[in-house]
Amino acid sequence: MVYAFFYGIQAQEAVRIENKTFNFGATLGLKSGFPVINSLTLDGVEAENIHIQYKVGYLASIFCRINIDQFFFQPSLGWHHTTGEIRFTLPNETDAIPAVGYSKLDLQLRSLEVPVLLGYKFIKEDPYGLSWMVGPKLKYNYKNDYSFDISNSRNRFTTSSNPVDISIVTGIAASIGRLFIDFSYKFGLNRKESDFTNIYASEKTITDISIYKRMNVMSFSLGLLF
Repeated sequence: MVYAFFYGIQAQEAVRIENKTFNFGATLGLKSGFPVINSLTLDGVEAENIHIQYKVGYLASIFCRINIDQFFFQPSLGWHHTTGEIRFTLPNETDAIPAVGYSKLDLQLRSLEVPVLLGYKFIKEDPYGLSWMVGPKLKYNYKNDYSFDISNSRNRFTTSSNPVDISIVTGIAASIGRLFIDFSYKFGLNRKESDFTNIYASEKTITDISIYKRMNVMSFSLGLLF
């Protein structure tokens, strides 16, 4: 009897939530960046044998939702932290870059992201829901840090070149009452990063870097809808 009573209250709350014209919510989650490096050049030397190790980052966002029958329109604002590791070899030797074994590049990206999604609710049977979303995402990279380990020499760089980019994101979300989980994938566009500033350097210093890449991102988050 008690279980049935509380289940009935939860179902009624879900009905009220789903029937609202306007909702808002918040999410917390994990993400993994999948950088695709088209080219990496250090002091005029192009890297070879590029291998990428994906690492877990994290995200937090707030959003609002406008519901129109089975469809909804959902803009949001999120904070994202992405990390990764790129290993490579350099075929030619220079004063700053000895061509010995593998070198390593660690990247840490912090960004503000604004996706604007159009969604469709496949299942709307209270208190359960299942929906699909797709739309563009505007991203502002406010901090890009790259650390290079090259033959016992460490260099740390930052860049503000091309801080804004646009991508396409799609995802699926499942909900029970106010609680929902979502899985999304972002398809990045090719972009070039240059104009690096060396903020830390050991004895051997790299002076010129150019990276041509795109960043795909897979994310998983848990959220509440109000």
